[in-house]
Amino acid sequence: SQSGISWQIDLDSTTRNAFQSNGVLGNTQSTAFASISPVFSVFALAVNLGTIQSTSSPVTWSIGYVRDPSISYTTPSGAIQQRRPYYATQYSTISSVIDAFTTDYSGALSRAVALDQKITSDAAKISSQYSDVVSLATRQAMSALDFTVGTDSNNQVVSGDVKIFMKNLGTDQRANPVEHLYSAFPMLLYLNASICGPLLEPLLESQASLTGQAFAAQDLGTAYPTVTGSHAVSSQGVEQTGNMLVMELAHARISGNGALLSQYYNTTKRWADYLVNTALNSTNQCVPPWAEMYSVAVLT
Repeated sequence: SQSGISWQIDLDSTTRNAFQSNGVLGNTQSTAFASISPVFSVFALAVNLGTIQSTSSPVTWSIGYVRDPSISYTTPSGAIQQRRPYYATQYSTISSVIDAFTTDYSGALSRAVALDQKITSDAAKISSQYSDVVSLATRQAMSALDFTVGTDSNNQVVSGDVKIFMKNLGTDQRANPVEHLYSAFPMLLYLNASICGPLLEPLLESQASLTGQAFAAQDLGTAYPTVTGSHAVSSQGVEQTGNMLVMELAHARISGNGALLSQYYNTTKRWADYLVNTALNSTNQCVPPWAEMYSVAVLT
């Protein structure tokens, strides 16, 4: 906190006019909200820096978005889990999370800068032209992930029950879209291969009992953050099955953890048998949403 801060929650035009007229905001919250467009409600912040003759110390804002529970997950048995954010394993309230984040700002900034420099440097060894793009893409992919934990019958977090979910990076609400996980997987393996197991497990768990379905599903539903279960499209069988097998093996080799392969061996074998029987003589197969793409052949 710092002196000279004022705030206001109101229509954009109202807050701008208030600041232009008074130089401060009203520290008030309006409840007269309207639709998002064409009228916009905003949360405005202002800081009075006083009289300055040189560049002042920086003013830092922390902006975040919280869902608790983060994910509504339907298990293969039909039970619905209200999964909580992973930070609940360490912090009991959102206020304590915010305090921890803002208190550690300088440390978090230095770690972020060091990571960004490492990513850019490593990417430049492959292509100096695209190193900045790799750095930006890393942010986008990580921002799509929800790290969650389950709860017990008393709504207490179970720290060992970790599952990670990804929202489609496009405009729809697909959950754990397999082809996009596949695209992001090299980055995730590079950053921390242990992330990949909890990200794959919901897909494996939801399909372990589907013995009549030979191929892998394309996602876990289309209503994120409500994750309803596997959604399979036969025309993408080769594509998504190949994606899943490649990711399972890559995770096991790079993390050194073969637990998922062991636990879901029958599912993995079912998918491998499907590719053996289908890949070389497949018909009506495509990479979503285009038919006759050569990456289908590469995956087989």
